[in-house]
Amino acid sequence: MSKTKIIVLQMKELVYTGIFVGLGILLIVLLFVMFYPKKDKSSATTADTAPETASYIPGIYNSELKLGENTLNLEVVVDEDQIKSVSFVNLEDSVTTMYPLVKPSLESIEKELSVLPQWQRDKAEGIISKVVMTEKDADGSGYYYPTKTLYLHPEHKNGDVIHEYGHALEISLDLRHNSKYISIRKSGIDVEDLSKIVYDDSTYTQAVYLLQNSKFISEYQGRLYESPTDGIFKAGTMQINEDMLKEYFSEGYRAFYQEPSALKEKDPQLYHFIGGLKDDQK
Repeated sequence: MSKTKIIVLQMKELVYTGIFVGLGILLIVLLFVMFYPKKDKSSATTADTAPETASYIPGIYNSELKLGENTLNLEVVVDEDQIKSVSFVNLEDSVTTMYPLVKPSLESIEKELSVLPQWQRDKAEGIISKVVMTEKDADGSGYYYPTKTLYLHPEHKNGDVIHEYGHALEISLDLRHNSKYISIRKSGIDVEDLSKIVYDDSTYTQAVYLLQNSKFISEYQGRLYESPTDGIFKAGTMQINEDMLKEYFSEGYRAFYQEPSALKEKDPQLYHFIGGLKDDQK
């Protein structure tokens, strides 16, 4: 069982409802990590044979959560193949009155993650060791690999959790060294057309460079990052550095599960690549 740590940072001037919406997110992500499937090693022969079969330990699991003077009872039902349900049980009227979004937020996050194949959740959660609820005035949700931390904003949008799982999955599958993926990402991008780069200092919480291209499922998918060692241009040139399109896979991954028809129409190569991912992907 994974040793995921949950850290809830104190949020300034945050109403009770906002706190619990974020808390619901943390609980769902934690639960998927907590019930990381155990591998049946007896069914495998060598490392080159078929992938090991993952399974849960069937049962009903309960846990208590303290929130102020209230005690909330969380119940998780699992069978051998999947988590069947996650819910709060025996909620008192005072709790539902104070926190009206408890059940809706829990159900929405559970539904969002339930569309992901189990092996993809396992791969992503394998490199998520900590989940942090940010302050309300933070930049937003994000995944930071050096500390294996998933940051969730209290005002997250539908799809944000899948998007951040996409970041973790991209790293877990080492797609930055996958020649097929690199070719797909570069396809249709004229690295010498600098007119496609837009500097946006008003839309997001910080100024960003955005690469415009008709294949992007959203404007944000074209974000170009800068780092201490790499910039938006390839070293020593004035060519666009497509390696810095850090949102290309994660945003495409979100779209694959939330708006597949649109992704298939705009970027069929990425659509089929994500659809063809396997748990032994290298």
